[in-house]
Amino acid sequence: MKPELIQEIVEKTEGFSSDKRLCSRFRVDLFRRLAEKLAHDIDPDIENDLQALAGMLPSLANETANHKTYFQTLKRVKIKAEKRFGYIPKGYLKKKHANDWMGSGVAIGVALGASFNEDGTQLAMGIALGIALGAGVGQSTGANKEKAAEVKGLTY
Repeated sequence: MKPELIQEIVEKTEGFSSDKRLCSRFRVDLFRRLAEKLAHDIDPDIENDLQALAGMLPSLANETANHKTYFQTLKRVKIKAEKRFGYIPKGYLKKKHANDWMGSGVAIGVALGASFNEDGTQLAMGIALGIALGAGVGQSTGANKEKAAEVKGLTY
């Protein structure tokens, strides 16, 4: 990827650092980290999308700008980066596994609650316990996978 493009993106995103609201709303830090991560990977398709995003950055503060196009292009770059190079945003695996295990936690909680159910009050406690258990297992599983991805250099 062209170093000039990465430099242009870094310079344009630094202008957003002063306005935390815009920086957070448009996920500028994520965009900059992704661009820096992709600096050494060559993919003309992603490079064209990054150029388009860099061109949209100055107009984002304007309320009449087409924000939908910006978010769609950013999402497309993230998907391409994940499919072609295996890059994922920091925190993605933790959230994904916590959400995946939450459903299993509900199932475990219903089973626990039903097994201890004497007067119908234990079911709610079992579900609550199962959700907490599922979220905890998912969080720890996600954290381990996230750490492994960081060691491999796949997070941005």
